[in-house]
Amino acid sequence: MLHYQRIIERKLNTLFPLASDRLSATAMLLQYGNSASENEPERVRLAILKLAGSDLLELKRMVEGAKEDYRDIIAWAEYPRQIRMQIGNRKLNDIEKMKIEKEDLSEYDSWTRN
Repeated sequence: MLHYQRIIERKLNTLFPLASDRLSATAMLLQYGNSASENEPERVRLAILKLAGSDLLELKRMVEGAKEDYRDIIAWAEYPRQIRMQIGNRKLNDIEKMKIEKEDLSEYDSWTRN
């Protein structure tokens, strides 16, 4: 939990250099995770930030989407290539699957570190 909180704080500072925008973004993020049905709040909040970037309107939309089904937000943030392949209904061999999984992991890892 603490790990996600540190990354979220760092990302908020990077994505929203203006204090007023950062406060708005923080308030929006905190709208997710207040209900028992809103699972994994820190992980979902981080996923929301990855998908929305510095766009406050998109951030609001992602929070609303997370409240409907948080798994979609996590999937699109953490596994974008795998999701696109599923939507495209493309059959992959094991080597292609492993390559895509590695690319998704590398992208997410890189994003959380920067």
